[in-house]
Amino acid sequence: MTTAKEEVLNRANLNYSNSPKRIRDIVSDGCWKGHRCFIVGGGESLKGFNFSSLDRELTIGINKSFIYYDSSLLFFSDSEFYRMVTQDPSLSDLWFRCKTPKTTVAPMEIGRTYQDSYVIRRSNELEVPYGLEDGINVWNNSGFGALVLAYLLGANPIYLLGFDMKCVQATHWHCGYKGQTVEGQNQRLHSFMMPFLFNAEEFKRRGTHIVNLNPDSALTCFHKTTVNKVL
Repeated sequence: MTTAKEEVLNRANLNYSNSPKRIRDIVSDGCWKGHRCFIVGGGESLKGFNFSSLDRELTIGINKSFIYYDSSLLFFSDSEFYRMVTQDPSLSDLWFRCKTPKTTVAPMEIGRTYQDSYVIRRSNELEVPYGLEDGINVWNNSGFGALVLAYLLGANPIYLLGFDMKCVQATHWHCGYKGQTVEGQNQRLHSFMMPFLFNAEEFKRRGTHIVNLNPDSALTCFHKTTVNKVL
C-alpha cells in the first residue's frame, strides 16, 4: 500500500519527468568547483545591503530577491510562491522579464509543471545528496534547498546572507509576503533551522565550508563572520 509520503513523491517524479526544462540544461555537478558562492536569504539584516558588491560573485537568490537583484541563479521551492509571482499583476511583469535563470524542485500537485523554470528532482531523503540527479529535499524552506544546490554545484566556501532565523522589527529585508507578522514568522523560522542543524556536521565532513555572514543570527551551527571581512 502506498503511503501518503510516497504518493507525494510519485506525483513530484511524474511532474519532473514532464518538465520542459531541467536543472542539467544549465548547470552540472561540480560546475562551480573552485569558486565561492553567496546565498541571498530573506532576513532583515540585509536591509540597506549594497548588492552591487556581489556583482563579481557566484550567487543564488531566494524567492523575492529577484525583484531587487539579478543573482547567478534564483531558487524557490513553493508552488504557492510561483502562483503568487505569476498571477499578481504587480509582480508578474518583473518575474517574466527577470533574466536570472529560475530553479526549483519538482512540484507536488498533480500535473503541475513550470514552463519558465529549471526543475530539480524532489527527494524525501533526509541526508544531503551527492549529485543533482539524486534530487533535493528542501525540507520546509527554500533557504536550505539553495544551500544544497550550491553544494552540489561544487561551491566552496558557501556564504549565507540574510539567514537571520529570527525577526526583530520586520519579517524580511524586502517587502515580505501578504499576511505575515513578525510573531508568526519567528515561529516559522524556528522550524526552518531544523534541516541546517541536522546536516551541518555532514557538510563539514564532506569538506564544505559554510559561513554565516550575520554574527547575530539565531542559526549557530556554522562559523560566523561579518560581510566586511569577506567582501
